[in-house]
Amino acid sequence: MSRPIDLLAIAQAAVQYADAVSDTRQRQQELTDGYAAWRERAGQFDKVQRDSPAWREMLADTAEQYRQLQNARSRQRRAQARLLRLAWQVQQ
Repeated sequence: MSRPIDLLAIAQAAVQYADAVSDTRQRQQELTDGYAAWRERAGQFDKVQRDSPAWREMLADTAEQYRQLQNARSRQRRAQARLLRLAWQVQQ
């Protein structure tokens, strides 16, 4: 039987992981919205060719949203690893 403290730690880690997943989804949507806003401002409604001047401009204009998404993904990976580590320890 697992100790109550172990189960509490797993529950807290699960909540943190769920929050991280939610934050990652929100940041992804913000980046997608940023791309759409840039396209509208630039009048670029066709596909933006990779490595074109328009592509570089779009990336520069959405750099902050991209950075926030990368940070959220990193937090999500760490939260998942923490949850799995705790669950594995309880199984032992």
